[in-house]
Amino acid sequence: MAGKILLYVLLASLTATALAVVVFLYVPGFAAMSGGLTLPEARPMGYDAADITAWRAALGPEGLAKYATFQRSVDAVTALLLAATLALPLYQLARRRAETLLWSLAPAYLVTDWWENAMLLRLTDPQLGQVPATLATRAGTATSVKFLLLALCFAVLLALWRGRKRRLTRH
Repeated sequence: MAGKILLYVLLASLTATALAVVVFLYVPGFAAMSGGLTLPEARPMGYDAADITAWRAALGPEGLAKYATFQRSVDAVTALLLAATLALPLYQLARRRAETLLWSLAPAYLVTDWWENAMLLRLTDPQLGQVPATLATRAGTATSVKFLLLALCFAVLLALWRGRKRRLTRH
């Protein structure tokens, strides 16, 4: 039991560190490079082709290259760490068979985040030319779904934790 807790604390610490790097270094850095525009994947309500076109123009080729590196490394690893950090307690807190399926929200978040990343990499490719409206809309939708899945993970985790806490206090 102590080993599991230690492993989870380590995972949660790595995740918190990765999130801090993204929030305090990369997000402000890209905002500065783009003249104050928000990263597309940080827009819970999504975006469209006009938003991506403006963001690409503001970043320029050098900024787009840095963004691609960020997407392929830091962002991808952060999503993986966050999904694992959420999946473990979701699975551990689930008691009933139906509840055990809820842990799959975390991998669904991860797949959606990586799918969003793949579309954003395509949309920010300097060789792309005009931004395809359909692809931008799909990427914006994936971003919204990603945030929805993340919120569901936290809501379910809180509900399972509260339910377990109630069960323990009754005995």
